[in-house]
Amino acid sequence: MKNNDLYKKCGNKYTVHYRKKRKKHSFRQEHSSREKHSFRKKHSSRKKHSSKRWIIFVACLALMAFFISILWIGYLGKGKNKLVGTWIYDDYTCYVFEESGYGELLADDLSYEYSYKMKGEKLEIDFKEDIIRDCNYTFSVDGSKLTLIGGTGTNGGTYTLSRVKK
Repeated sequence: MKNNDLYKKCGNKYTVHYRKKRKKHSFRQEHSSREKHSFRKKHSSRKKHSSKRWIIFVACLALMAFFISILWIGYLGKGKNKLVGTWIYDDYTCYVFEESGYGELLADDLSYEYSYKMKGEKLEIDFKEDIIRDCNYTFSVDGSKLTLIGGTGTNGGTYTLSRVKK
């Protein structure tokens, strides 16, 4: 009697049934080439699909981080303009700085419009009229006191102006 034979009694007759040995089959032995191809195709498309999702997810995170940083920099960069308001030098001279970057010099009974730019502690005033020279100042604001130190286009003096309360 062999180990891999299984004898079974069926009535008076003995029939032999062979037990199939279970082998550890590799994928190649179990499946035909068509099945292998479809199996690989399914799994590779899953990998591709999940990697596409991952790339899209990372791209979205990067875009969100980019826009948040732009907004944050824009918010921090737009500090309150210290010059906005009306500043009086003497009984005859007054500077008006608007938030839009424009202003007006009121001297005696005349009015001269200008645009201005601030770069750090530097102030550039560009008058609309050519009769007045454009000028640059170094400025500082301390509460209701504006100090202008003359640069190019000025006599080079130091001017102290007071803010007009609204």
